[in-house]
Amino acid sequence: MNFNNTLTIDSIDKWDDDSEIISTTQEVGLKLINKVIFTHIPNGPFNEKYYFFKRNDKSK
Repeated sequence: MNFNNTLTIDSIDKWDDDSEIISTTQEVGLKLINKVIFTHIPNGPFNEKYYFFKRNDKSK
């Protein structure tokens, strides 16, 4: 996993389902969890940020 390719967003509108790792503020992260829980694993808050890691599709 390469953290150099982390997408940092500051609003829900900038979410990208295809990104492997996304970081955002604690406020935006809390709003995103219930919307993206099936595609990304939330982690946080850590230093007032949430990180979302794309889930692997094992069915492929």
